[in-house]
Amino acid sequence: MKKAILAGLTLMVLGCSPSTMATKKVDSAMAAVESAKSAGAAKVPEAAPSLAAAESDVTRAQTALKDGDYDGAKSAASSAYDAAEEALKIAREKGGASTAQAAADGM
Repeated sequence: MKKAILAGLTLMVLGCSPSTMATKKVDSAMAAVESAKSAGAAKVPEAAPSLAAAESDVTRAQTALKDGDYDGAKSAASSAYDAAEEALKIAREKGGASTAQAAADGM
């Protein structure tokens, strides 16, 4: 019984290695940046700076990951994710408003 518990704990620890956790955070940040881009954040002046910051932070996270700086990678990825989410939020708010305004102007 004790061996089974020890084996299970060992698998859990190995499955949650620092590199794995950092890689998952970087992947999530990259997905958030892609979502913001897909929502048109680059074309919304109010969202573009947040998107640019997110892209820069993803690059820093990827570099840190390659260098084995897993804490740095997680930190940069977290910043990238937050900035991308902000860009996405703004793009949805402002982008939708500008689309509605363009439609109204065309009437």
